[in-house]
Amino acid sequence: MRVSDDMKFVLLCAALTLMALSAAVLGADPAADEIQQRIHAGLNAFDAAVSAMREDPARAREHWQDALSDFLAVRNAGVRSAALEFNIGNTYARLGDIGRAVLHYRRAERINPRGRSLQINLDQARQQVTPRLAWPNGSAGLFGMMAWAERTTLWERVFIAGGLSLAGWAALAIGLRLRRSGATAAGLVCVVISLIVAGSAALDLRAAALEPPAVLVTGDQVLRGGRGDGYEPVIKERLGAGVEVYVIDTRGDWCEVRLSNDICGWLPGSALERVE
Repeated sequence: MRVSDDMKFVLLCAALTLMALSAAVLGADPAADEIQQRIHAGLNAFDAAVSAMREDPARAREHWQDALSDFLAVRNAGVRSAALEFNIGNTYARLGDIGRAVLHYRRAERINPRGRSLQINLDQARQQVTPRLAWPNGSAGLFGMMAWAERTTLWERVFIAGGLSLAGWAALAIGLRLRRSGATAAGLVCVVISLIVAGSAALDLRAAALEPPAVLVTGDQVLRGGRGDGYEPVIKERLGAGVEVYVIDTRGDWCEVRLSNDICGWLPGSALERVE
């Protein structure tokens, strides 16, 4: 039986359609669909809480708890995004848990340090932390004075340094070969800037490895001179939830930490969560 060209075209279209449908069915990811559903459910619960906040605060709190449950389920599924961390931080802030609000705002900041709403909410949360210590900054020295460094992630700086380095050495090669002073000068500038950017990234990477940042999520803690409640307090003030520290060492159930004002002492490890 001879098949006409038109029939061949129809059969080909049908076959392609079946292949596309099969790929869609086989490639469907139930876990991804569930994650999307939990995200939408969390956002809807948060909006419902805002709407009920004035008329029924108790009901609003229930909605915020539901929103938090959905957002945390998404995070526990392995999703990491600035928007998710931001929403978790907002929900904790609404529930009055300032320590975990600061923690998740800081996590969002590591992913996207340029979020304006994030910085506003983080600043507002920090205003509620006691005692009022200096807030952690980025790289020290020359690199810490570069405002742009605080608005870029570590990997963004690595890529910027690499791009500037390639462009700089290429311009230097062209300038020296063709004896073009402008290209040579531009190449030198690019190379120098790339070294500065790379130095900033290296310092931040080293600091994060040696003294990873953490947030006190359980308040009313005493900063002590050693590992145990028998040691004398280092400072008179108790540290409230939301205080940001750097972890110097971990021994057993205790962590040696450095406050942002460079005072060091020991805190229970269970009271801290790392910004990671």
